Amino acid sequence: MLFRSVSQSRYFVLILMAIGLPLPKFLMSISQFWMAVSWLAYANYPEKWTRLKVNFSLFLPFLGIYLFNFIGLFWSEDLAYGIHDVKVKLPILVIPFMVVSMPGLSINRFNLLLKLFLGALSLGVLVSLWFYFGFSNKPIQDIREISRFVS
Repeated sequence: MLFRSVSQSRYFVLILMAIGLPLPKFLMSISQFWMAVSWLAYANYPEKWTRLKVNFSLFLPFLGIYLFNFIGLFWSEDLAYGIHDVKVKLPILVIPFMVVSMPGLSINRFNLLLKLFLGALSLGVLVSLWFYFGFSNKPIQDIREISRFVS
């Protein structure tokens, strides 16, 4: 087995997500899929439900954001795009649900996770600056072209 415990597997998925947010999006896709599979595979649903009820205040803002998008469908002029947008934003609801229903992280693991996120964010900024100052041989026509990882 690749990981000795559920905790290690979950932590690795969170690391992939932290690095994937500011860098290449395929890391986010992989980590989301891996998180969903591991959440389902390591069942113990009554314990997850209890954690969700205890930590519901952490989940509530994400639920609110998603519900506002969903309610906005009633005023949408382009319902097909609105439904597509709600589907695309489903991870805003599902990922916090899974994270909140899993055991918490130790302060050391949480701090390392933040450091890795900040490191990946810094790397993304450095890459953007590389393109902005013209160190690549590709001319920039629009300032948005400096961002290689975020659309």
